[in-house]
Amino acid sequence: MAYLGFLGPRAAVYWPSRPVCPTASLLRIPTAHPFCETDQYVPRSCEAPALSPLLRHKEILSKSWRYSAMQYSNCIRAILTLKPSLCDHGADSELRRLLGTRHVTMIALGSSIGMGLWLGSGKSLASGGPAGIFLGYLLAGSMIWSVSHSIGEMAVMYPLPSAFVQWSGKFVCPSAAFALGWAYWVSYVITIANELQAVCTVLGFWTDKVPVAAWITIFWFVIIAVNIGAVTVFGEVEVVCSTIKFGWIFVVIFSLIIVSAGGAPNHDAVGFRYWNAEPFTHGFKWFLSVMPTCIFAMAGSENSGLVAAETTNPRKAVPRAVGSIWLRLSLFYLLGALMVTITVSPDNPDIFGGNGTNASPFVIAYRNASIPALAHIMNAVIFISVLSTGSISGYGGSRTTMGLAHLGMAPAAFKKADKTGRPWWGLALTLTLGGALAYLNVGNKAADVFTWLSNLTSLFTLFGWGMICLSHIRMRYSWKLQGRDLTDLPWKSWTYPYAAWLYYRGPWWVDASMIDLDASRRFYVDGDVEKTEKKGGVGGFLRKTAGFVFN
Repeated sequence: MAYLGFLGPRAAVYWPSRPVCPTASLLRIPTAHPFCETDQYVPRSCEAPALSPLLRHKEILSKSWRYSAMQYSNCIRAILTLKPSLCDHGADSELRRLLGTRHVTMIALGSSIGMGLWLGSGKSLASGGPAGIFLGYLLAGSMIWSVSHSIGEMAVMYPLPSAFVQWSGKFVCPSAAFALGWAYWVSYVITIANELQAVCTVLGFWTDKVPVAAWITIFWFVIIAVNIGAVTVFGEVEVVCSTIKFGWIFVVIFSLIIVSAGGAPNHDAVGFRYWNAEPFTHGFKWFLSVMPTCIFAMAGSENSGLVAAETTNPRKAVPRAVGSIWLRLSLFYLLGALMVTITVSPDNPDIFGGNGTNASPFVIAYRNASIPALAHIMNAVIFISVLSTGSISGYGGSRTTMGLAHLGMAPAAFKKADKTGRPWWGLALTLTLGGALAYLNVGNKAADVFTWLSNLTSLFTLFGWGMICLSHIRMRYSWKLQGRDLTDLPWKSWTYPYAAWLYYRGPWWVDASMIDLDASRRFYVDGDVEKTEKKGGVGGFLRKTAGFVFN
């Protein structure tokens, strides 16, 4: 007989001495038996969907064991009940949960800050004027702020490979998931092409002696190299790039305020000269033309929902990422755009989309102020930014095809990943087509290619944002309809239902009363797997400050 008193007083039961249960070895418990009859210790909430990832383990299903799946289920239920701090469970896939809170926070904060902001702002400034670009970012920012809160609540409960694609299939309609999934995959492919094109534009500031096709090829392989490593390699690269972008934006804001006040070597006090002269350069019609570029600049902000599927503790990481959105919107888009409008003329021929050097308006601001050193550093930061955005687009595209495969809307091969969590089929298709599409830039003007591709991406992005909000509304409706308490949600957005303002009517609905809310969701235990030892002093103060900013 084997005595299991080590699990606690409630587990003081005797089980027949038999071979060690593989479930016990999987959960690192010294001894247990698969034929468990301790159902009196099992809460009703511990249902089979929560245990299915463990039941799929090849050791548990080994033919060398003579016991049924139900007997294994009873054993696992007892172990999880008697020792509940073992692990979170549910919403598992072939991806590996190797990313931490800092990865998700930094990816949400700066991963998609790329060509749309640093270069696209020039085209927006020329088209809509100072007031046009500022209002464009304000409107687009209010949209993504609302969408991010919907993503936060959904991603904590359902951290799935393609996130909002699978949410749409679950809560709206499979046809909506099919359209959204493939539209977003095309969007990721287009973004890779756009960012590779941006690399050529950025490097053209330093030299035009290298063929465009050569630059595209070189940095296409750089993006491939970042994505074919383990997900931790991708995560660390994004943390470094986002940290550089986040740190540099403070330099941009303070330095351009000084430039505007006349503190630069040229001593030209610009102030709000361009706002006073012509706030809207071509009227309301051209202001509307600014919106696709502003939306394109913010596309990718929803990537924190995708990354949740590979995060150790989504319940901690995702809310922190959502809490950082206001910082990103205010610093990068609103203040960043404001700095451009007070230091660069909309009629400057050198801004991106003009007839001159086709440079970033941020670079032009420093060059016009006779600060060449900052102009070169700014160009280097833009170079890092566009590579970072291209890299995460490859990541997002491959995970989207994986989610589509789980829904039966893509070939089954796309749901496979290797032992380090790399979905090779999705990576190969996304990176190959994205890089190939970038060669459009060889025979066409960069700004024209940017306009074609960014308009398509903006259309897909708006569709995606609407479906995310709709999925959130439908999830809450189904939760209430099935008599569940809101306190059972692992994380609740304080903005619901006002932020999720999109509401569609039509024949798309699945029956909300029949939705299995526990299928593909993640169940959390008390405790924090990322918890570190609390410290006082400066470290404790900085930790509290970060908590205030991000939460």
